[in-house]
Amino acid sequence: MLEHLEKAARTGAKIVVFPECALTGYCFTSREEAWPLAETVPEWQEVAAVFVHLCFYALMLAQPVTGWLMSSASGIPVDFLGLFTLPKFDGVVALMGVIDDERALSVVVEQLEKRGGFATSQPKGAMRVRSESGKEMLLRFEPGRTPTGVTRQ
Repeated sequence: MLEHLEKAARTGAKIVVFPECALTGYCFTSREEAWPLAETVPEWQEVAAVFVHLCFYALMLAQPVTGWLMSSASGIPVDFLGLFTLPKFDGVVALMGVIDDERALSVVVEQLEKRGGFATSQPKGAMRVRSESGKEMLLRFEPGRTPTGVTRQ
């Protein structure tokens, strides 16, 4: 490499461009040549790398599903690559991790009333809700547990 640099300088070159990684010392011609010089990675970093990798896959799969759910909830049709329209999700999505059951119930009532539905209190922390389309559901919130919703068929 120095030989080529000196030759370029003798011919009056102002700028000399070398191939990628030629000046950094990574001039290995094969993986086997570089392998003995590679550093080891601690096991916890390998485990963390696999965990983060799997989390990215989960997020990559969850992103279009949540977009479809939100679009369905707001009545926006979802086209799949212009080939067909995905069916509207007409079900119940449970809110995970409810800590304050009273607050959770008040949020449900608030959102229902905004959309023309209504809710009535039931015994034992439950609530009967009716959507604007007339569907009824019984909601039950228990602190520290996943909310449950039962619809009539």
